[in-house]
Amino acid sequence: MPITGRTAKACLDAFRDHVAGLFADLLNNRMRLAFERTTVAGVERATLGFLQGDDLVPIRLDTAKHGALDLYVSQELAAVEDGKKSFRLETWAYAYRLHVGDEPVIRWEYERRPKNRYPRHHVQIHATAEAGGTSFDLKHLHTPTGWVTFEEVLRFVFEDLGVTPLRDDWESRLETSERQFYEAFTSKRFHPQK
Repeated sequence: MPITGRTAKACLDAFRDHVAGLFADLLNNRMRLAFERTTVAGVERATLGFLQGDDLVPIRLDTAKHGALDLYVSQELAAVEDGKKSFRLETWAYAYRLHVGDEPVIRWEYERRPKNRYPRHHVQIHATAEAGGTSFDLKHLHTPTGWVTFEEVLRFVFEDLGVTPLRDDWESRLETSERQFYEAFTSKRFHPQK
């Protein structure tokens, strides 16, 4: 079941509140998750991210293994009228990027309607892979992935990068958030990470 509401604002606020609570509980409780709202062809759209003025800003991550990294998160959403005097929230794009300075190291991206023929869900990594006498520049390859959630990105930064979460019970907090997301906001089934 997608997020629905009587107004576009209600849909957008429900999702923002869910994600803001997750980030505040586990990663950074000083930054504010906000929307940059626009209306395009009568459809209320919003870009969700950590905003300072009109600029998307990162969360600084102090990793145990790789020093300081910056995490940018952004989702482009639309609240679409469903013909029943209510609205339904749709994700049109997302980008989660880990940076060292200005250089993106890993980018998870989704475009509902890609401008070119790349996979809608993909990852790009600032690395080169050598195999069979051939070199692959992974930064320019749009390697297909599945749907990537905020919770999966946070699990990655805690487990693989060694970022210290704000709570000791971070695993159960992530599972609670994932369960809520899948059961309340999507038609997909929740499968715990156990």
